[in-house]
Amino acid sequence: MARGQVIKYLDLMEIDGDEQVVLVLAPKIGRTSNRKKRFTIQEKNLWMYSEEHNEGFAQFMMGICLHVWDLFDLGLPNTRQLAELAEVIQDGIVEMMDAVPDGRSAADSLIVGEAEIIIDGHRRSADVTESGLMIL
Repeated sequence: MARGQVIKYLDLMEIDGDEQVVLVLAPKIGRTSNRKKRFTIQEKNLWMYSEEHNEGFAQFMMGICLHVWDLFDLGLPNTRQLAELAEVIQDGIVEMMDAVPDGRSAADSLIVGEAEIIIDGHRRSADVTESGLMIL
């Protein structure tokens, strides 16, 4: 069961000179986690974990879940275990988006610019916030 084998928590990491909230996944060993093996998700990459913003969401999530499962040496996964891991990741992302590190949520960040990006050959426009989050 993925929920018993992988833990999630929010942490502050220095990224490009700024402290940012990241979602950390780590394998659970007994009552603790193995902090040497970790998988982190940065705020600027949250769009990839959104079905609304990532056309290849299902394949992306399957790839991430398989990568995390392999990284943590959890054996051969079945479909249920991968679905549970995807749920752990999505729950962590909701917690991350609800986190208020500096008194504001990411959605309240000041928009400081615009960007045009190409994802799988599709051109998209995005607002860039002061925290570096791109809102599509």
